[in-house]
Amino acid sequence: MYLPKLFENPERAQLVELMRAHPFATVLALRDEAPEISHLPVLVARDSPLTLHAHVARANPLGKLVAEGARLTVIFHGPHCYVSPRLYKNADNVPTWNYAVVHASGRARVLPPDAALAHLTALAARFESNVAEPWAPAHAGDLAQELVPALVAFELEVEQLSGKFKLSQNRKPEDWQGVVDAFERSPNADERAVLTLMKRQGPPR
Repeated sequence: MYLPKLFENPERAQLVELMRAHPFATVLALRDEAPEISHLPVLVARDSPLTLHAHVARANPLGKLVAEGARLTVIFHGPHCYVSPRLYKNADNVPTWNYAVVHASGRARVLPPDAALAHLTALAARFESNVAEPWAPAHAGDLAQELVPALVAFELEVEQLSGKFKLSQNRKPEDWQGVVDAFERSPNADERAVLTLMKRQGPPR
C-alpha cells in the first residue's frame, strides 16, 4: 500500500477498532503470481496475538491456498467519501477522497472442525447481537455440523499491520475546518463517519 508518512496511523488500538467495526473485508493471496481475491466477513478473534478468523467455501480457490499455508493480506475498508474543493476556504485545491483502511498480513492456518463450528457460532453472534432472539447455528440442528466439511475455516495471526487514514491532514488548517464544517451539516452517513475520524485526529499542525 502506498503510505505517505502523513497518512500513516500507528495507533494499533484504532486500527483494531476499525477492523472490528468494518468486518466485511477483501482477502488477497497470490496464485502463480496472479491475485486470488475473496470478499469475506472476517472477525478479530484475539487481540494478543492479534488473530483473525474467517471461512470460505471449499470450492473457493482461496481454500486451497489457505490449506497450503499461503500468506494472506486482509483489507478492512473503513469510512470514505468524496471531498469537493467547494468545501475549502482556499481556491487552490482540487477534488479528493478521504478514507481509512487497514491492511493485516500473515500466514493462514486451517482450523479443525470443532474450531470451525465455534467460528460460525461467533460469526452469527456478532451479527445477531442487536436482536431480541438471535439466531445461532444450533438452531439449524445437524445442518451446521454437516456444512463444516464443505467449508475451509482458517485463522491468520497478524504479522504485519498498517493503517492509512487520509483525512485532509495534508490541507491547510482552515481548509480542513471547511470540510469539518460542511460534514457537520451533512445528512450523508459516509460523510458523518469520516467526520468522526477527522475530529478524533484533529486539525493539521
